[in-house]
Amino acid sequence: MKDLDFDALLLAAKPDDYLADTKFTDTVMQKVQHSEILLSAVRKMDVNKKETFIMKFKHLPRIAIVAIALGALVVVSTGAYAAYQLLWAKPEVHVIESKTSVSGRDEVLLSTSGCDTTSSTRYELKKGATIEADRISAVVQAHCELQAIENWAQQLYGDQAMPGLNGLENNSKPVRQTIVVTSMATHLQMKQENSLTFAGLDTYGWPKNTLKADKNVKYIVDGKNSTADEIKEGDPVVYVATGNISMTRNQNGSIDTDNNPERTLVAVIKLSMPFEDYDQFAWQSLSERETCYGNPNDDCVAGGASIDLYMGGGNAGISGNTIMKEIQGNVVGLNKYKTSIRSSSGTIFTVTTPTDVISDYNINKAGRYYNNQEVILGSSISVQYAEDKNAQATEISASYMRFQIELVSKGDPVKAY
Repeated sequence: MKDLDFDALLLAAKPDDYLADTKFTDTVMQKVQHSEILLSAVRKMDVNKKETFIMKFKHLPRIAIVAIALGALVVVSTGAYAAYQLLWAKPEVHVIESKTSVSGRDEVLLSTSGCDTTSSTRYELKKGATIEADRISAVVQAHCELQAIENWAQQLYGDQAMPGLNGLENNSKPVRQTIVVTSMATHLQMKQENSLTFAGLDTYGWPKNTLKADKNVKYIVDGKNSTADEIKEGDPVVYVATGNISMTRNQNGSIDTDNNPERTLVAVIKLSMPFEDYDQFAWQSLSERETCYGNPNDDCVAGGASIDLYMGGGNAGISGNTIMKEIQGNVVGLNKYKTSIRSSSGTIFTVTTPTDVISDYNINKAGRYYNNQEVILGSSISVQYAEDKNAQATEISASYMRFQIELVSKGDPVKAY
């Protein structure tokens, strides 16, 4: 399900007579000592599952099945079978094209394999990037490796399903849930007889950790099971730990959890690339560009940081042919309730909102909360709106409107994208 469909379903659940409580929102913001920007954190999933290998296998002619079986015997006999011992697919990333993006930044088109993404992906450097364009492919490949490790850890050690909490009565027996923690890229700092110490990362607030290492700990090198001797002090690593949290229901109906479960070290993985490629600030220096959902001729920055300008344009839920679309562009016209933006294809979209949300933001919020970053001509705006999937209108009514900003580190001052 796309982010936009998810947003639309949430929006559809809102009553028709609901009115946004802006006074409450502003009061909360006044009590926030540091600006906190909500990032899009809902993963995109491809729900069109591919036909499984067994399903395809059943349709093969008998002679083809025999040929495959003979080929498998050859593979095993020549030793190539070792490739199937990999615990996850080894990511590979290569540059197809380098150019200047529509926003005037360095952009690369990459081919990827073994990544939790499409086979070709485009990234551009933010203005505050900590890396140069020639390192984008390495940083993306390192990120793919971290994703692969985390997915493997969750599948192997995590619970297959979340426990049901609806039937959890007051003071009933606690429900237990296994949690799996995959560390950031770090270093093995010290090996002791029965424990391992992993270096802290002060820049990211990741603490130094010493964990008991018993005989059940897995040691993985080059994506394959290995031994403790093959991972040495100073090696770049990721470690995986598990724990169990208990959940109980209070008298008021809320759920209490044990926030400090004892952790058990279950795996240590030696990373395959130079440590600097795993740097989180390097990864956060990149913006992914993709085709705007519902607007195939235009590009959008995917999952970037933004400030809400308008939320909740009525019950614009998805039904029939209506879908939630997205368009991004630079502001070329401001006229109270109407904002005109030019998309990446050069198309002018005129966006209507019920009130003058731009002036409200510029006057009441930009200076107080957001480093005086006002929405002006040239600012980048993202708009989500409901429309028939076959329509391509340029006069649209916003369901959501957001001011796109750029952050590399959470502590950075807010800057317009």
